[in-house]
Amino acid sequence: MSKTATLKTAKAVKTDAAVKTAKTVKTGPATKPKVDNSVSSLIAANTIIKLTIPQADVKAGCQKVLAKLAKTTKAPGFREGKAPLELAENVIGQSKLIEKTFNDVVAHAYYHAVVDQKKQPLTQPEFDPISLSMEKDWEVEAHFGERPEIKLGDYQKLVETALKTIEADKTTDKAPAKAQTEAELRELKLRAIFKALAEGIRPAIPELLLRQETRYELDDLVKNLTQLNLKLDEYVAKRNITTQDLSNELAATALGKLQLEFILGAIAADVKFTATSEDFDKALAEIKDETTRAKIKADAQTMRQLEVSLIRQKVVDYLLKI
Repeated sequence: MSKTATLKTAKAVKTDAAVKTAKTVKTGPATKPKVDNSVSSLIAANTIIKLTIPQADVKAGCQKVLAKLAKTTKAPGFREGKAPLELAENVIGQSKLIEKTFNDVVAHAYYHAVVDQKKQPLTQPEFDPISLSMEKDWEVEAHFGERPEIKLGDYQKLVETALKTIEADKTTDKAPAKAQTEAELRELKLRAIFKALAEGIRPAIPELLLRQETRYELDDLVKNLTQLNLKLDEYVAKRNITTQDLSNELAATALGKLQLEFILGAIAADVKFTATSEDFDKALAEIKDETTRAKIKADAQTMRQLEVSLIRQKVVDYLLKI
């Protein structure tokens, strides 16, 4: 476990995973999610890299795919998998061969291009075929989302202003600053701080990353509705909104979450917050069940999530003290 890791988006795909498990989705140029005009300017373009796959690699990949498919291909007059490759190729069809070959050779080319160009994708790629002639090199564009550049500026000033507003409202009858408990006041301050940071810094989020996070939001909503024995269309009808309204809401929620995570991550890096061994020990000591504690320590992903949580907490505490 690295002691120098900084805050990362909780659901963002790690670079290696995004590269090695690339899904070869054939698509046209990626389009932005449909959101209100007020937030459309906060959607950044995806990173695009051009892949050129040599004709020799295409043909080699095609022959490999053909040999594999031929093993389960039935042709007139031959038992399954026993037809000559030339005949099997006719049965399989060129479109299917190109599709299967595409999945193999493009994923391979994408992996090496990302490594060579030192890209750090946070999403699965989408591919836009430019030329797939079997007689020439293949040309494909790969679209993916990377970590946006966060220009923090004088973020301390934004936080100070937000906290002063909360303190000023406490002396009046203004809601919602009239918190009843310290916990409520802390929550009010955090909401004000997060809002001020998002509105002041306004980081733009890559379209594919926003689309991915919006899907997570939809999946969570559907899961919660299922537990209530409620279908999505029923939920939309009960709220008297359209599916486009719901889509806008989910995209806006996803955008806000991503902006906040990247901002907090940038602040963690700026202040050089880390999760130390002592931090881990203290957090794990609070888990009384030894079996549960052992499982957490043995699971790298869970420990990474704990690391993110510990660093985030340090950032939050730091912001509240500004």
